Amino acid sequence: MTAINLSAEEGIAELVLSNPQRRNSLDAEFWADLPLKLGRIAADPGIRAVVLAAEGEHFCSGIDLGFVGGLLAAASEDSGRARDRMNHDIRRLQDAFLGLERCRVPVIAAVQGGCIGAGLELACTADIRVCSSDAFFQLMEVQVGLVADLGGLQRLARQVPPGVARELVYTGRRFSAEEALRWGLVNQVFDSGADTLAAARAIAGQIAANSPLTVRYTKEALVGEESLTIERQLRQAALANLAFGQDMVTALQAMARGKTADYPDLDLGPPAAE
Repeated sequence: MTAINLSAEEGIAELVLSNPQRRNSLDAEFWADLPLKLGRIAADPGIRAVVLAAEGEHFCSGIDLGFVGGLLAAASEDSGRARDRMNHDIRRLQDAFLGLERCRVPVIAAVQGGCIGAGLELACTADIRVCSSDAFFQLMEVQVGLVADLGGLQRLARQVPPGVARELVYTGRRFSAEEALRWGLVNQVFDSGADTLAAARAIAGQIAANSPLTVRYTKEALVGEESLTIERQLRQAALANLAFGQDMVTALQAMARGKTADYPDLDLGPPAAE
């Protein structure tokens, strides 16, 4: 079994999340598999475009909580080394998404159903997104005491109007396919998941008909420098979570009890002398 199925035909590769029983949550197998699949795409000169899709009713429900628990359990008892280990693990995940963003050929994401948390961050790495009318999106990390550190903050802020991005990431609210279309996060909305996938394939076909050399360097001109900036911002977000992660514990404990988290106020120190 594989977390991602990869196929290629007539210059178009398809990366398909293949764990619909768990709503395609991003587990350890996914994080190990994605760089391998991207390596195969990079090594195949015949590939001219990539369609990113998913089996089942939902595109992706986010990062697998069991996987996150395993990362936390692996931390050292030494606090400094524990944070270093976590920083290493977070960077590995960040690098997997950066690898997809920097794929030498354009990536078209076909989204159906839920696209939540790290699932939305995954979709945001694509060059182009289309979705079905039943799609819904949510970057909810703020609701669990986390700074989104896989690129959702940085990429979403470049893909929708700034005020909209801030509302979505400060509240963590869910938004619809119609809203995503209105704000420009997706290019088109279709009646069904099948129609959405067909549209993504059609766009990929149009791209594949063009000069692969021209397309490659056009993408590099559009994405290259911006991706380097995003990478620097991602490292900062990871460090923020490592330094100020206590509210995540508070949020998860409250969720386990079926309650709403109660966060203490910030400690701003003594007031300045007047």
